[in-house]
Amino acid sequence: MTLGTLSKGNPFTSDGITFYLASLFKYFAFIGPILAFLDLLISLKNTKIFTFLLLIFLLLGPLFIFISRSPVHPFAQKGILERFFLPSMIPFSIWIALELIVIINIFQKYLGIFSKLMLFVFLLPLFLNFSKVDQSKNMLFEEFGKDIFRILPQDSIFLVSTDEGQMSSTYLQIAQNMRPDIKIVNYTLLIRQWYQNNLKKRYPNLVLPWQKFDQNIRSHTETAVIICNEIVPDNPTFLDYQYPEFQSSSNNACSYKPIGTLISLGLPQNKLSDEDIAKNYDFWQPKVDKLKQNNSKDIRTRTVLIAYSNSLSFLAVSLFDLNKTQQARQLFEEAFQISPENPIPAGLLAKSYFDAKDFDPALNWAEKTLTADPDFAQVHKILGFIYMEQKNDKKKAYFHFQKYLNLAPQAQDRDQIQKIVEKLRKEL
Repeated sequence: MTLGTLSKGNPFTSDGITFYLASLFKYFAFIGPILAFLDLLISLKNTKIFTFLLLIFLLLGPLFIFISRSPVHPFAQKGILERFFLPSMIPFSIWIALELIVIINIFQKYLGIFSKLMLFVFLLPLFLNFSKVDQSKNMLFEEFGKDIFRILPQDSIFLVSTDEGQMSSTYLQIAQNMRPDIKIVNYTLLIRQWYQNNLKKRYPNLVLPWQKFDQNIRSHTETAVIICNEIVPDNPTFLDYQYPEFQSSSNNACSYKPIGTLISLGLPQNKLSDEDIAKNYDFWQPKVDKLKQNNSKDIRTRTVLIAYSNSLSFLAVSLFDLNKTQQARQLFEEAFQISPENPIPAGLLAKSYFDAKDFDPALNWAEKTLTADPDFAQVHKILGFIYMEQKNDKKKAYFHFQKYLNLAPQAQDRDQIQKIVEKLRKEL
């Protein structure tokens, strides 16, 4: 079982625009969008200002979302999308400020000095949103980085690409001078000369086969093979995520096993041992209950919880591959409890029970998966077979099989599922 087993499609939907518009009311409370809309109408009189602000707003916000076609499921995608459209809030804020000036000038004729009280409208979003944005006691992002540093041995090479792994560790190393011995390397950028120069300046003692990382490399898998052959044998090397290019299905040049929130790379013959499993349990047991109790509403914290959940899920996958099925299922459940917005552990549980022909829990976990991510293609196929073969509900089976085909147009079993759909259509 691999995390890649449940890959999903990425069709265009209006969900991104809906999420963006909802964010305007979230950031500025209800009064902000109203003021911005009023100023938009007023600024029509000045075509230069109107055109300038509108173009900036559209290019940085709605048009960017439309062109990028970025999905909002699973939840982690919202964190990615949000950080790109945040600049569009600048012209939006200008609209609000300009409208307040207009309102103050209007009321000044009638209220005199009391019209200045309108300035306190700015405090309304702060009052309404403060409890949602107050992060003074939320140290989860920093704790995530500290967990990384606790795991990494002396003089490790830490290969990163995710925001959670890279930003948390880089912040702690630069801002708090923690673990200067660790070399933090974004392996996806190693073929860029400017990035190599940056690394050499930041880590003068870092020795890598620089000349082999050149523009002739066409994929991350090629980079991963070089890393496994040239770097891993002589250096403790770790990943911040379960990248498929390092897994055995793509790369047999090194071993790949979980350790806490990270992946340890080693020589090909190194397998996950009982000692490794015990170390993982020592890491997770005191942490899981605390993570389950984190009810933060902000997107950043929730994406960190998903990162923890993914790491625990990969440990469960590794145990499942060792035929430790019950232990694996327990960890999948705990991973889902850490972040019910993460469809991965629920989806893998659904597949585990489905493959074991235990269809009731398979149905239960498949439904939970779709609650977290309605567009999880492979789970729709699982539900299609359950409703067709076990529940004798042809209508629901047809719906889920058709959804699977829409979400996974390049699926290898497309022809097989298409025949099932056509048969069900005739029987309905």
